Amino acid sequence: MENKNSDLLNALYLESLTLINDVKFTRREIDILAFFVSGRSAKKAASFFSIAPKTIENHTHNIMLKLGCNSRETIIDFIEKSDRLPALRKFYTALLAQRKFEDALKDMIPKIQNQKISCDIFFWKEDNRQTFLLHHLIVSLKKIGIQIFLKNYTDSWFFQAHDKKNVVLYNPPSNWENCVQKNHESPLFSENEKGIFLFSSRGEKPKEIFKGTNEENISDLNIQKECYFLVLIVLKELFPTLNLEKTISEFEKQYDILEGLIDFKENSFSLDNQKSQNKKSIFQILLKFRSHSKKGFLIFFLLLISLSISKIVNLNTQKWMPHLGEGLSLFHTKKTEEHLIRSDFIIPYESLLLARSELMDKINTGFKQNPNKIKTIALIGIGGSGKTTLAHRYATLQTSPIVGEINAGTKESLNISFENLAQALSKTPEDQKILEIILKIKLSLQRENQILQFVQKKFKMTPNWFLIYDNVESFNTLQKHFPTNPTQWGEGKILLTTRNANIENNIHIHTIIPVGELTDSEKLSLFIKVISNGNDHSFPSSQKEETQKFLLEIPSFPLDILVAAYYLKATNVSYKDYLENMFKYNQDFSNVQEIILEEAGDYTKTRYGIITLSLKYLIDSNEDFKDLFLFISLLDSQNIPRDLLIKYKNSAVVDNFIYHLKKHSLITSNPLSSLPLESVFSIHRSTQAVILSYLTKTLELKKNQNLVLPLSKTLEIHMSDAMDKEDFVKMKTLYRHAEHFLSHQNILSDETKAALSCELGCFYSYLRNSSKAEQLLTEGISLLNSHLEKNNLKIAHYMVYLGNVYRDLGNYEKAKDLFEKSLTLFDQKNSQDYSGMARSSKYLGVVYRALGNFKKAQFFLEQSLSRYEEIKGNPIGLASSLAHLGNLYKSLGDYDKAKEFLEKSLLMYKRYSETHVGAAWVCGDLGHIYIKLGNFKKAKELIDESLMICKKHFFEDHVYVAKSLVHLGIFYRETKDYDLSKSLFKKALRSFEKNYGKNHVETSFALQNLGEVYLLENNLKVAESIFKRALSISHKNKYPDEYIILESLAEVYQRKSKKKTSEYLIEQERLYLEKALTIIASNFPENSPHRARIMKKRKALFSQKI
Repeated sequence: MENKNSDLLNALYLESLTLINDVKFTRREIDILAFFVSGRSAKKAASFFSIAPKTIENHTHNIMLKLGCNSRETIIDFIEKSDRLPALRKFYTALLAQRKFEDALKDMIPKIQNQKISCDIFFWKEDNRQTFLLHHLIVSLKKIGIQIFLKNYTDSWFFQAHDKKNVVLYNPPSNWENCVQKNHESPLFSENEKGIFLFSSRGEKPKEIFKGTNEENISDLNIQKECYFLVLIVLKELFPTLNLEKTISEFEKQYDILEGLIDFKENSFSLDNQKSQNKKSIFQILLKFRSHSKKGFLIFFLLLISLSISKIVNLNTQKWMPHLGEGLSLFHTKKTEEHLIRSDFIIPYESLLLARSELMDKINTGFKQNPNKIKTIALIGIGGSGKTTLAHRYATLQTSPIVGEINAGTKESLNISFENLAQALSKTPEDQKILEIILKIKLSLQRENQILQFVQKKFKMTPNWFLIYDNVESFNTLQKHFPTNPTQWGEGKILLTTRNANIENNIHIHTIIPVGELTDSEKLSLFIKVISNGNDHSFPSSQKEETQKFLLEIPSFPLDILVAAYYLKATNVSYKDYLENMFKYNQDFSNVQEIILEEAGDYTKTRYGIITLSLKYLIDSNEDFKDLFLFISLLDSQNIPRDLLIKYKNSAVVDNFIYHLKKHSLITSNPLSSLPLESVFSIHRSTQAVILSYLTKTLELKKNQNLVLPLSKTLEIHMSDAMDKEDFVKMKTLYRHAEHFLSHQNILSDETKAALSCELGCFYSYLRNSSKAEQLLTEGISLLNSHLEKNNLKIAHYMVYLGNVYRDLGNYEKAKDLFEKSLTLFDQKNSQDYSGMARSSKYLGVVYRALGNFKKAQFFLEQSLSRYEEIKGNPIGLASSLAHLGNLYKSLGDYDKAKEFLEKSLLMYKRYSETHVGAAWVCGDLGHIYIKLGNFKKAKELIDESLMICKKHFFEDHVYVAKSLVHLGIFYRETKDYDLSKSLFKKALRSFEKNYGKNHVETSFALQNLGEVYLLENNLKVAESIFKRALSISHKNKYPDEYIILESLAEVYQRKSKKKTSEYLIEQERLYLEKALTIIASNFPENSPHRARIMKKRKALFSQKI
């Protein structure tokens, strides 16, 4: 921002800062030096003055050449050794005050731009009264679009009629008599004109001037405030019909915050040092306002401004109070004990501010409930979460005598803040002398300690102080500067802001308040406030739904919402384009965001900038962190398993990594302590996108795909381990990570794609997503086949899982072929993968059972069991084989043997985990066996346990839950609660149809059991219909349990014939029994109990016929 229009700043520069230790500095160089000594960065200076950072660099270089030095620190040392350090800091605060005033004027422009006003300004040339305040008023009026014309009182036409201007301003001579003589008894004002006099009373002026004027039209405002307030109040009088109150009150609010920071011994600027201090120099500005209305009534202002009669601006440092932070008052200030010092807390305008009342209440409660004399609260959150704004808002509400802010970001900023604090606390000449001596100490550590002791002493003398420690990185860096001992510091309150979540462990922090994500409604509210310039009602309601969907994709922090809103407002890009840029984060996109933020406000850090800064620091501090960052950037951002990272690096490295992620607030949820068995953590998607973008570029991942290989191998091994243990908890966590890893196709080799596709396909086969499992396994095996010799054992391994997919889909022949090919590949290569071979044998036995070949089923299942028992390293595989053998014996009707194997299996599963999914499966089947054996109590316990475990792991309509519901339905059917039984069967039927379709054997199983209930209720018509539908499904699938349905249909016709004897009914019963026996003869052994039972029924039927 150009400063040449500010007389005050130029006066400050010319009076005290053109030469420092005989070195001449330009005005722009002084601007930059003021920022440096106040602890602000070159980047901040560039933003403030709206110039390129390169320009700041050039000016800094010129300063270094003048001083013969080569660093910013040396420049600051030079200033500190001079006597101009206080003047430079005051100049910095003057810059801030000037900016606030100009912002207020800018805010008025839209409100007055349609009010076309021009001004004549008359001055008394002989008195030479062109003073600072008059000039300041003229410049300010021009800035907001008011045309100014300068004219002299000595012109002969002065008292003649004026051109029809809107406003006439007069700076009359020192005495009114001259005006009267030149007036020739012509009144200055007509009867219909209205006069408003500032800084004087009407009675001081000769009556002749007001001859013929209605006295009711003349009033006095008697304004006493100077400089900026003079302009604002004049504007208010010029535009009485416009609502300028809000703009003025906003500026007054900032003024009140600054009040007390600069202490003037005299409130006026001295213009003439030849006059007595007790004598006021008066100049008057008379404003004459003429409207465009037909009546043409006039409003005029007489501005009588009190100025000292010394030089234009006397900048004796005794007239300025040392400041704290970034504050300056250029106006009359009343010194109060209530506000000894107060920092300039920058907060957004009220119209752009989120209430966040819940967090404000938590801060209030935290301080009220704290019994300590020094009460400390820490606001913890990621950069851009609004911690500092929240702290500033709370500070503005405090009435403590000291309300200050310490910039704790770096050691340098911490020391500068305390030095500023010490100057602000120096109220008496003795204090100032002491501090002057301290500041001249050359040894920095000694000077730092003396400043600290000085501040401690002042704080102890001023109880109930309030301090903000902003941007704390580590408590160690500020420990001695942090008030903890009330005997040294007195009593007060501290509000600390930090990204370091580990600070919660510090004993001096009494209350932790996480500053987390905004709610959806808060996000929408903030976005609309920015887009509509604070006018919520101007935002079309039709766009709100689309905006809400857009905001769901944006990180839920104020910074990200503000960046998005300002970016869209400045560029007019679509929501879709913005999101595409956001998730392809790069430096260019971040640079544009940063430029837009600089123009919009004080905060210039973007999400990209915040994260990459932390990233660079952490990678530089530990080389292992680079690999871990790459790993987590390729995974899903949510629920990243700690044990997966430990598979790649050791636990000490991983724990250190997670500690630093928390320190930089990169972890967003799921703290490690909450999940002791399966520790996970999460990062935001946008954070992950920034990390991946940065690493892709710096590591050149597209060229160096080998960097990803060890990561994919680690993930592959971890997934395989989860499958070996049938650990569904891990599977449900890991499958999303594998999906996300595979989505980065451009940096993955074919080998990586093949392995992870197959592993993910295996997961889906367990999780019963058969279509995805088939697709991934087929694609993966195809890629592996291109390098058959290298990957044939892998192919054998994955063929088992693809076979299981087809088994699950009911395609038993295709499943059998794959299991057999798998076993052949293992045998050809003399594989040492005994677990793989045992798995192939197991599932080949399972599919033979489904095909009704119980003899082969038994052979392969027993072979599998034997292999698992030999290796002794896969208890879950062994438990699975035992269970499948138990179910084979259940199918054969040997319930005692089935019970024996199932109980052994259940014991092994529970040794691994009481809630293992395998335990749920076995509990359900074992409960069914106990029903068959007549032990209903035991059956109910087992089935309830099965359902409980399934519901813990799976959603309500999962097929595993449905199978448990069928078992529970069987229990209630056998205990004659038919209504409940039917309800459970129908619920299970819906799940099977949804997941498997209407022609799956599991659907048939549910239908068959439902039909049995209707049969028991003697609802034969419904029972027959359900049985026939179940029979059709079983027959299509060539399922050996078809005989059960045929037996049930025979029962339907047997009951029908009892009601009404019919040859046809008896024949139908016989046909169904014969078909059942045919199936049994083809699949079951000669001594099958099923064959014996049906033979008995057929014999009874023949006896009936005879």
